[in-house]
Amino acid sequence: MSLQLHEGQSAPAARGSEDYFIPSTSRASGTGGWSHGARSNAVMQLEAPLLPERSVHALDSTPELERHIEQLLARGWNGELRIEAAGSASICLTEGTVAWVRLDDHPENLGAVLGRELGLSMASLRRAMNHCRSTGQRFGAGLVELGLVSCSELRDCLQRHFADQLWELLDRPGPVAVEQIHDQHRYDHDYTFALSELLARPSMPSDEEAERLAALVAECQAQLPRLQLACVIENEEGTLLHTGTGPDHPNRSAEDMLGLCTAGLRRLMGNRLTGGDGPPRATLLTSAIGTIVVQPLGWRPEWLLVLGGRGQPGAMLSAAAAAAER
Repeated sequence: MSLQLHEGQSAPAARGSEDYFIPSTSRASGTGGWSHGARSNAVMQLEAPLLPERSVHALDSTPELERHIEQLLARGWNGELRIEAAGSASICLTEGTVAWVRLDDHPENLGAVLGRELGLSMASLRRAMNHCRSTGQRFGAGLVELGLVSCSELRDCLQRHFADQLWELLDRPGPVAVEQIHDQHRYDHDYTFALSELLARPSMPSDEEAERLAALVAECQAQLPRLQLACVIENEEGTLLHTGTGPDHPNRSAEDMLGLCTAGLRRLMGNRLTGGDGPPRATLLTSAIGTIVVQPLGWRPEWLLVLGGRGQPGAMLSAAAAAAER
């Protein structure tokens, strides 16, 4: 069972024409009250509120959609974009920032992200939902007020959640239909994002850095003959930066998966297992079938040397620590 938890809301539905009545005062009695239809009372027919300004744009591709969003943000446009591009999506823009991104068919909701990144239990998420229903708060604000997350943790999870959906949208084929609904909503700017924050990707090694990574991985392989996996990954997303195996090696896919798992584990450790002091200097996972060592590089702490195999844990840890400082 999963809770469908989302941050942000869609623009409200337009209201139809309604009668609005003003307090009337009876000259005979001098008393005021609300009345409807009596000729002796003042009745005022008001027009329904203006509908939000809408426009529709046909784009050839999702790269064109990205440029369109950039232009709207630069203008300070406020409102919601409803997008059709091999599926439906919505993006809310406010005062030059992105308030939220939502793909209708995205498999993961905010509650799942909070559970994965921060270890929040289903019971904690239900508690927060009940609290928000009773107080009328947004879900994120309720989490912070209950002390279940810090502001920085919530922002990090929202950024990850929105970025995943935005990248998925921009990877879709064209054409793209965009309906722009101009409307003003208020959002806490502590939890809105520049487009560049959501589209950020880890920097890949330069040629010189790639040579350095190749040398330290080769050194570990030479020292540890029983090593089965040897690679360097990026800390946040688990992107594989260098591997000691070729592209067709059977362990290559395992290294890709290991990178994703390692990055997620270290984010969780940094968020919750070390009291907010960040991930530990090195991580050692060992069992009867093998050992995995994760060691940040001294000269690029956001890059991780990952070794896996049947070697002795102490020898693997020492080799990784020595290589990381070179």
